[in-house]
Amino acid sequence: MKYKTELHCHSRDGSGCSNESAEGIVKKYLEHGYSTVVLTNHFDPAWNPDDREWWMEQIENKFSAYDKLVEAAEGKLNILMGMECRFVENNNDYVILGITREFLETIDVNITKSIRTFAEKAHEAGMFIIQAHPFRPHMAMMRPDHVDAIEVYNGHLDHDNHNFLAEAFAEHYGKIKTSGTDHHDRDHMPRGGIMTDDPITSIPQLIEVLKSGNYELIKTPPID
Repeated sequence: MKYKTELHCHSRDGSGCSNESAEGIVKKYLEHGYSTVVLTNHFDPAWNPDDREWWMEQIENKFSAYDKLVEAAEGKLNILMGMECRFVENNNDYVILGITREFLETIDVNITKSIRTFAEKAHEAGMFIIQAHPFRPHMAMMRPDHVDAIEVYNGHLDHDNHNFLAEAFAEHYGKIKTSGTDHHDRDHMPRGGIMTDDPITSIPQLIEVLKSGNYELIKTPPID
């Protein structure tokens, strides 16, 4: 038996671009045979990194959305905490695994000016950084050594993801490959993630699995 883990999922409680409820996410992912979902709501410090009150409100919003999804799951689905971050320098997005409330509340917000400055501190704290959909229009090419992995399959059907370019890029630079549905909407069905021999129940376990390569990518083609 293989266990399915979603690595890229948004809820309406933590991402303004999502319209799916916590209950809807749980129902949908259970029906599609997933055992784990990593919630990766948007946190974009580029909006207003120097406003401390705004910063703390954003942190509370993301972790409250996580708590709500855990409550909705009722123990039937493993819910893990992640974030999709965008930094001041450009429109690139990065899925961050291992990010904590304490880290966000105590860091110097100046590290969010660029992926380079953020990655240095994030890696010191044991985080894992995935560049999401790197070849969408308006994304910028960056040095691959600032990230741990490349999202080579993004399942959001409303964007020009150019997944084949992401795959080639990861292959060329020898980067870890990941997949994610990039779930946002009520009619957006799970189609990405990874499959493993054992269920993923914690972020440290997930990071270890990704580093080991002991998993299969889920790349479900769209149904017309």
